Amino acid sequence: MELEKAYNKDMLPKGILGLNADYVNQYVMHMTDRRLQELGFEPEYNVPNPAKWMAAANDTLELVNFFESTNTSYEVNTTK
Repeated sequence: MELEKAYNKDMLPKGILGLNADYVNQYVMHMTDRRLQELGFEPEYNVPNPAKWMAAANDTLELVNFFESTNTSYEVNTTK
């Protein structure tokens, strides 16, 4: 976590468009706690999720093999 914090400070020394190192670090600490709990460990940082908008990307419970699934994301133009 200390290396991640230092990396984020280097990458975002002044922040950009409302995103700064402290925000990213809190998000990483939150995700670290989630992964620890998924593995049966106690959380270490106990911080809230500052990026609730990222939930869709991180709350995927099941990974699907691309070649074994049916894609329903494409639209088909049925007008001719």
